[in-house]
Amino acid sequence: MAGEEEKVDNDLVVASNSMGLELVRRLSAAATDPTNVFVSPVSVALALGMAANGASGKTLAGILKTLHLDRWDIAAANDGLSGLMDDLEGDDLGAELAVANSLWLRQGLPFRQDYLDAVRAYYQARVSSLDFRAADAAATINAWVAEQTRERIQEIVNPPIDPQAILFLINAVYFK
Repeated sequence: MAGEEEKVDNDLVVASNSMGLELVRRLSAAATDPTNVFVSPVSVALALGMAANGASGKTLAGILKTLHLDRWDIAAANDGLSGLMDDLEGDDLGAELAVANSLWLRQGLPFRQDYLDAVRAYYQARVSSLDFRAADAAATINAWVAEQTRERIQEIVNPPIDPQAILFLINAVYFK
């Protein structure tokens, strides 16, 4: 129903704004220079949304609470955050915005297929297995981030990759 879609959209906007304002407030309070804090609450929300799909129980409840979506289930959160990504794609003001998500999985480890399917479907995430022991593993991830950010972010993963790393969940945003 059209009315319900508008209510869900409004609820998501209220939740996203509340989460974003709380995040900025907390980061500013903890920063050495609170006048120089830059963060994308939408990026944080999308990353947490992707992580939520691999969580259950108290962890899932905690993620949804952090997102101010604690009255939502994961399906509704996925729908809402996916819709938010879609809404960000269109811009009538001439701004350029590109949002990209990815999962980089340690090659050879099993991952739940339903998790991988959810992040692909709702977050349009690239899902790639990668040999984290390879000398160029960090460079592969960094090249993807550089491409998504129009070369603005050159390095997000420092080589060599920690031998205990299992997965990289990355959100990259380009805004001009």
